[in-house]
This record gives sequence, structure tokens and C-alpha cells, in this order.
Amino acid sequence: MAMRSIRLCGTRRCGLVVSRRWFRLPEASKAIQETAQREEIPVGAYGIINSERNTFVDGHLRPYISNMVTPADFRRNVRDSFNMHHKRRRLKSSSQGRAQGLFCILLHALHYCCLPRDRLVGTTKYMKDAIRREVVFNSKSGVQWDEMVEEVSVRDPALKSNTLKLISLYQYGDSEIPMPSLRDSDWQSVQLALAAVLYHAPELSYEVIVKSISSMLSSKITNAYNTINGLPRVPTFIMRDILERIPKSDLETDLLLELYPLLKGSDSSFQTLRNLVHFTKIYHVSRLEQLVRNIVNQEKLSDYEWNTLVFDIGDTAHNIQSKEFSFALLRSQRVILEHIRVHDGNVTAPGYLGMALSLSGVSSTRSKQFYNSSMGHIRTDEEREQFKRVTLKLSESPNELVENFNQTILDSKDDLTLWDEFLQASFERDVNIQYDNELLESHLASPKIKSKSTILSKMSAEEIFAKSSELDNKSLSILFKKLYQHEEPISIFPSGHDCARYLFQSLANPSRQIVGQVLYGESKLDPEGALDRYRSMLSKYCDGFPNEKCLLSLMVPSLALPGLKWARIASSRTAVYEFRKFVHPTQDCASLIPSTNLWKTYILLCGRYGYHEELSEVFEIWESLRYVPDRQTLSMFLGAFPNHMGERIRDHGVEHLSPNDYDEISRDVWDWPSTKEIAFWRDRMNK
Repeated sequence: MAMRSIRLCGTRRCGLVVSRRWFRLPEASKAIQETAQREEIPVGAYGIINSERNTFVDGHLRPYISNMVTPADFRRNVRDSFNMHHKRRRLKSSSQGRAQGLFCILLHALHYCCLPRDRLVGTTKYMKDAIRREVVFNSKSGVQWDEMVEEVSVRDPALKSNTLKLISLYQYGDSEIPMPSLRDSDWQSVQLALAAVLYHAPELSYEVIVKSISSMLSSKITNAYNTINGLPRVPTFIMRDILERIPKSDLETDLLLELYPLLKGSDSSFQTLRNLVHFTKIYHVSRLEQLVRNIVNQEKLSDYEWNTLVFDIGDTAHNIQSKEFSFALLRSQRVILEHIRVHDGNVTAPGYLGMALSLSGVSSTRSKQFYNSSMGHIRTDEEREQFKRVTLKLSESPNELVENFNQTILDSKDDLTLWDEFLQASFERDVNIQYDNELLESHLASPKIKSKSTILSKMSAEEIFAKSSELDNKSLSILFKKLYQHEEPISIFPSGHDCARYLFQSLANPSRQIVGQVLYGESKLDPEGALDRYRSMLSKYCDGFPNEKCLLSLMVPSLALPGLKWARIASSRTAVYEFRKFVHPTQDCASLIPSTNLWKTYILLCGRYGYHEELSEVFEIWESLRYVPDRQTLSMFLGAFPNHMGERIRDHGVEHLSPNDYDEISRDVWDWPSTKEIAFWRDRMNK
């Protein structure tokens, strides 16, 4: 069985509590234990049924067939056992690496042993009864199950007691809490599965098995990683399971980047690589180039896959207002293109389109060149549709977006991905769409349309609330925004914010988007408690890293209430401190790249309270990130300085930073405002 050593020092330790005889799951807090017991859910299953789906893994599962041999099988089967209305699935014996298959069967045996009797119906009961057969099928050795148990018991007399501890660990999150009663057939199935793992993988100690189980059951990447951190050997499939998860913070992304080099190229799927590239770009773009170099050195991919990675790197780049961010993407893409050239490969349409997207934040002229070059390399229907979607992404104005959509949709009226791209782009550009189009309405009913937030933003809070059980995290954030703006009674609640509070308490794992909307809404209702809520919710749900709404939840009360203090410190000073803490002039560490709206709010805050030193840092950050402010933002910035200082900065910029001829990649040209505009904003600054 493939194993890897993993000793990554300097990482925060918060994993499984282990002693010689006592084990506890890292997420088995007293509150979770009480909730799980009240809802008759094993603690081991609690994190799985309350966590988001992993789209990279679950997307490969066949809808009508169940297996027991992968982590994705286990997670779906756990959810199925608590969903009485799930589709009936047919169990199909399957094997996928003996160690992984037997380990996942052990997880199933634990789950079905701890499941309430009223849940053991239909497919779930059939799968429980098939545990022994699946163990023998995946053992592939011809050894009978009773022989395996007997031989392992001789080698390890504690097999039965360890089996009972595993059952308690899964049921209660604590191996020392005894199960009140167990049928012999139930615990014997678990014992057989445990014996099979120990028999066929003798290099695995009981401690490694328990920690691997704990890692698999952890809902957070940090807990899954820290549980196995320090083990001398870790099963490859456990590391792969962690790498296939979706990180929700820079810390979780860092942990994935530490794990990836420990895998051999053959041990990682292409979807895992896309996962890593996508979230490294979001959370740690400064580390993207090194990740790509590691991929180039470790993996053997086809031209199609290399070009797909180039496209993935450039995708969404058009939404980030920072040339330095675009340069980081271009450097990473160049590594792949050079690899393709050295190995006599071909750059295909997705490669050219990916470069066009990255260059759109640097040079519209050069972006168009790559966009036009892609036309001569389109060979498949998939590439043709991809070209149409990029056409919408690169639209420079709302009018151009609508015009491009009308042209591209003529021969693709049933292409849901094209509709989805248009809806998303229109939402980002605030394009006013008429929603009485019958074709559009029919497409919106499809689960393939992801950009439902566009439609929801046009609906009332009552209409969205009626659909709340069907919404994903992004759509739910729109609902929370609407609820905090809704002062009237809604459903059984006296106001929108009462409804929002109830809904938030029912979410086991709210996204950063939802947390931001809740913090922002609550800050207007209770500005005195804004800082405490901010710190508590960031720590609990966001790994300590905010988004823009989180920061605005501190800035807006500070602007509205000049005398507001938190912990005897002026709220404005605290809000400025938090902004500077997460917005850096370089991308060497995790940093938030603010939108124009956040920059304007921060400038207004600094100008109103006279934080001129912090204002000077804004100029440095803009230059470092190659961020080009629009005319109004620049007017506000200069107007925030005392009399004549902003005008002197403006005069210097007009004289030295406004060349007639320039290379738009190497030089940035700002639209400098007039002195009257600066004076106007200086006057507005204190109103």
C-alpha cells in the first residue's frame, strides 16, 4: 500500500486527542455531542451531513449505483441514510485499491453499526447486510473472513476492545464512552472490517487507523490535516482525500500546498490539480507559480489537460482590478506554455483564451490578439462554446455585453452554460435585464444554471424566503442581504432581521459570503457589538480571514457614529487597523484586493478622521498592486488630504505620470481629476 511520511513542523496542532487508550474526534465538542445525541446522529456522521458537498469528488458518483470503496461513496451513503426521500440506489461490488477499499468499508461498518434502527431501511439496510460480503470481495486473497479475524486476534489480543472503542468514537466522538447495547452481528461486522485492514496492511498501526478515520470524518481541512500531521506514515488515499476538498481560507490553501508535493504524479487526479490551481489563485496567488512548477515536474498530462490548466488560471482574472495579480497569472501560464513547447506539444484554443483572460487586466490590445488567435485553433464544439463564453467575459461595457450575447446566442439558444455566463456577467456589471423572456424563465428552472443570484437580486425578501431550502450559499447571501433590509414582518417573524438570525442559527457551515452579510446587517442594528461579533464569527467560520462585507461591518458604524468606541478605543481606529491588517502592498502573503467600493469607504473613513499617514499608504498599495483608480475614487483620495496637499499630488501626477505615448503593460495612466473635483470631495468629506 502506498504510504507517505508527513512531518510538517510549524503548523498549528489541533487534531485528534490521542493517548495510549483514549481517542477523541477533533470536532467532538460538548455542544456537538449534545446536538448529535438529541438528533440521533452519530458524532462521526455529524460533520458529513452538515458540510457542503465536495463538487470535485461527488460529481463523479453515478446517481443510481452505490459502492463502498471511496471516501465519496462513504460521504454520499451517510447522507443517504439520513434522507428518507433519496433515490433508491443499487449496491454494486467494486474495488479500487485494496487498502482504500477495506478502509472505506470499515467506515461504512461503523456508520451502520451506530445508525438508529428506524434508519436501516431500503438501500441502507441492504448495504449494512452486505458488509461481510464486501470485505471478502475486496480482500482478493481467498482467505475466509473468520480466518482473518482469528489471525489478527492472535497478533493483537486487543482487537475486540479496540473495535468497541472505534464504535464509541464514531457514535460519541470519544472512545471512552461505552455503548449501552450492541448486537453481536453489529460489532462483529466492525471487527471483521478492522481485522481486514490490519491483515492486509500490517504496516498500519491502530493509532494510524484511528487518526485516518478522524481525518476522513473532519468537516474542515485544518482538522483533517492536523489529525494526521506528525504521523511517520500516512496512507496515500487519506492525503488525496484532503487534497480533493474545497478550501475556505488562505490557511486551508496553504495546508493543501504543503501536502501536494508529497504525492506522486500518478496518485493525484486532474480534478485535484484544477482544484489546487483554482483556490491558490483565489487565496494565495503569490504561490501559484511555484505550484504550477511542481505540477509540471510531477505530472504527465495531455495537451488537452495542460491547455485546460492555462484556461483555468486565466478564468475570472477579468474581475480583479490589479495588474500585479494579472502578472502573477501570466507568469504561471508561461511555465505551462514553455513546458508544452519543450515537449513539442500544441497550444490549443483554451490556452489562447486563458491568456486572453489574464491579459485583459493588463492590456486590452494584447488580450484581443490572443482572443483573435484562438479562432484559428477551435476544433471541437466544447472549444466553440468556450470561445463564446470568453466573448461575454471580455465585454468591456454593459452595452457590449448585451450585444455580444445577442450574437452568440442565436445558434445556441439551449446552451445553459452560455445563459449562465450571461447572467453572471450581467450581475457583475449591474445590467438591467427584462425577466419576462419565456426561454430564460424555462432555463432558470434548471439546476445547471448557477447564477440564480442575478434573478434573486430582483426578487423580494418574501419570494426568496419561500425558496430558501433550495438555495446554495451564494444565493443565500442574497437572501440575508434582503432580509436585513426588510423591516416588515415576514412569515412568522416580526421583521426581516429576526428571520435572518433564525436562518443563520440553522446553518451548520455558513460561507464567508453569508457571514459577511450577517455581520454587515447586524452592525447597523447593534453597532456597539460589531467588533465582538466580527472577531467571534471570523474565528469560528472564516479561519480569521474576512471578506469586504466583514470589513465594511466595522467601517460603516464608525462613519455613522463619530463617538463610537469598542473596548475604549475609537471604532474608526479599530476599523482602519483591521483594513491594514488584511490589505497588503504585496501578494507575498494572503491579502485582500479591495473593490472600488471598499477603497472609497476606507478613504472616506481616513479622510473624515484625519488619518493622513494611512492615506499615504493607500497610494503605495495602488502603485505596488498596479491598481488604477477611477476618476471619482482618485478625486476622493486627493480630497481626503488637507488643503493644497491633494492638489500638489495631483499636479505632480499630471506633470510626470501622464505620458503621451506609453506601453499599457509597463506603464499605468491615471485619469487625474480637476482641482474643483478635489475641492468638492474635500468639502463632502466631513458631511
